[in-house]
Amino acid sequence: MWKALAIIALGLIALMFLYPLIKGLIWIGIVLLALYGAFALFVDAKTKTPPGR
Repeated sequence: MWKALAIIALGLIALMFLYPLIKGLIWIGIVLLALYGAFALFVDAKTKTPPGR
């Protein structure tokens, strides 16, 4: 019984320390995906010729 409670307590403490790190990584990932999407659209728009030309 006490071992299970100790394991749960240690898991919650670990999550308390890891939560800010995970939250920061998620925001960095969102920003990087937005930058990659903008870059991909920019390169795609530059390489295609406009219709009718």
